Amino acid sequence: MELQDAFQSVIDAYLDYCSSKSIRAEKPSSFPDVLSTKLCKPYDPVDFLESEEDCALYLHFCAEEDLGDGSLKKAAALDIEKARGRKRKKVF
Repeated sequence: MELQDAFQSVIDAYLDYCSSKSIRAEKPSSFPDVLSTKLCKPYDPVDFLESEEDCALYLHFCAEEDLGDGSLKKAAALDIEKARGRKRKKVF
C-alpha cells in the first residue's frame, strides 16, 4: 500500500504542477488504470531476427526448450517466416 500511496502522491504533484503552468493533463480514474497503461509495444522476437544466423540460433534454442509437443518450434518457425517477409518488403 505504501508504494501505491507514494505513486498517487507523485501523480497528484504532477497534476498540481500542470495546473499551475496551465498545461492540460488527464488524471486516470484509479491506480490500476495507470498500471494497465502500455508505455511501449509488446516484445516480439521477430524484431530481433535480422540475419540468417539470428534465425538459426533462435530456432536452435527454441528446439532445445520445446516441451515435446512441437509448439515452441512451430512458433519459432512462424516468427522466422514473418521476419523474412518483413525483410523482403523493405524498400530502400
